[in-house]
Amino acid sequence: MSLPSYLYKCSACERSFTSDDTSGHFSYQASDGFRFPLEQTGGWCYDCDRHVPVEDLRTDGLLKDIESLRQRIPKNVGFFKSLSPSFKHDTKLLTDQLESLERRLDLIKRRSSPPKCLSCGSSEIVVLPAAGRGCYFPGCNGTLHADGEPIQISLVFDHRIYDSEGLLIQVIEDW
Repeated sequence: MSLPSYLYKCSACERSFTSDDTSGHFSYQASDGFRFPLEQTGGWCYDCDRHVPVEDLRTDGLLKDIESLRQRIPKNVGFFKSLSPSFKHDTKLLTDQLESLERRLDLIKRRSSPPKCLSCGSSEIVVLPAAGRGCYFPGCNGTLHADGEPIQISLVFDHRIYDSEGLLIQVIEDW
């Protein structure tokens, strides 16, 4: 996967981090084996003492995405259009996306544990706002700032799979 990598530095302690510290391929796996994307964001883990990917369990954007997909799925179409292979394919893609989002919403609603660090599993985390905009750095109470222009890098990530409570259950290497 190719992505831009940003270097962030703290104004107080001069520690530095890169945006790829929080990159990766993460999924949830339901008890029936169904896998769907795990939304993650950057955060600070007090146990790891570093910038890490953390679970993003917010639902506001998710609810909007679900409603948008529901509106895009055709309800009443003509008989001949319903037989079209492209119509069937497009409708299946939309319904699969909708199922994935609805299952994620259900997982979040039923979840009993707080968001976790996707590196160590700790819930001793703080979600950080987008770095580079002078966000608070919990490591020393300084401020994180982007340092220079991003560079384009290519990385291969392991696929990390978590259960509904955010516990790591499987790693598929070089996915």
